[in-house]
Amino acid sequence: EMLTNGVNIVYEMGDTPSSFGASDDAKPSSLSAVGTLEGFEKDVCDKVTVTNSAYTAQSSVTKDTQIFTTISNASKLFDGNSLTDTTVANGAQIVMTGRKPTKVSTLTLTSKATSSAPTGFTLEVSNDGENWVTMLTKSDISFLTGRFVMPFVIPEEQRGFYQIYRVTLTGGSALAEVEFIGEKGTEGQTDDPIARDPSVDRDLNRDGVVNISDVSTLLNILAGVSAIPGVNADVDRNGSVTIGDVSRLIDYLINHVNA
Repeated sequence: EMLTNGVNIVYEMGDTPSSFGASDDAKPSSLSAVGTLEGFEKDVCDKVTVTNSAYTAQSSVTKDTQIFTTISNASKLFDGNSLTDTTVANGAQIVMTGRKPTKVSTLTLTSKATSSAPTGFTLEVSNDGENWVTMLTKSDISFLTGRFVMPFVIPEEQRGFYQIYRVTLTGGSALAEVEFIGEKGTEGQTDDPIARDPSVDRDLNRDGVVNISDVSTLLNILAGVSAIPGVNADVDRNGSVTIGDVSRLIDYLINHVNA
């Protein structure tokens, strides 16, 4: 009430420092243990090596992290400066890979201008460059202003250490910046993207849960004993139902139980 009725607050400064708030007890508590640094995520592609050609195979990779794209002046997309930009086209692709796999949690795109920004994209991952799993698909993207950073979060259950990330742009004619926010992994140790793909049909007997009985159902499907309408038993997404799908389903169950 005193403030709403009007009052003068006078702050007087002296010529010598005060002891107020200077004691150890006055300091805010640390969010981490003293002497330790908590892990944090960053743009793994900041000032990354950019190869101005399409990605063909892992044999062409020479760095821990590397970009492959046919976009001209693509290094401007990874220079950490949103005031620089380059021309893009509908269907343009950006492949981020390297000798070490990467676990990405967020992809960001920065517009040059609202009128020239891409209107959508698809983000896919792979460990071999042949079998791809879609992580994100966005359309009708609307940037609020020019030089606007738009974040796109990968669902936590789909994240993993994957060897290759591929972004395919939809629409647009210019882009200022691309960031892959995440962390690097250990060379040779990757996660299976299909095991984290929610679109893969694993509840093959349609009982509402994924368990060992689905393996039995899959074996019956392979033997031609039974088939349930609407069930896609191609668990490994290679275009056919084989014993490999049984192995993939068992691997999923083992990882699911361990998790």
